[in-house]
Amino acid sequence: MPQQDWDVTFGAGRHVAQGKLHWAAPEEPALSLLDRMRNVGMQQMPVIAGGSVVGIVTRDRSFTYWQARGELSSLAGR
Repeated sequence: MPQQDWDVTFGAGRHVAQGKLHWAAPEEPALSLLDRMRNVGMQQMPVIAGGSVVGIVTRDRSFTYWQARGELSSLAGR
């Protein structure tokens, strides 16, 4: 597939060179994963366990979670 089509091709049409796929393990700490995603410029990262994809971590959902958690913590501290 030509490189100019990479950002508009989904599913089976996309291929990643072996050894180039970035992924997370379920036990990886969230903050280190988010830092790693930022360093490689990824918005989403697959979570792999036992050779299978078991989830997807997205930066926007993670930030929403941490923001809500902080707001709830501040409310509980009142």
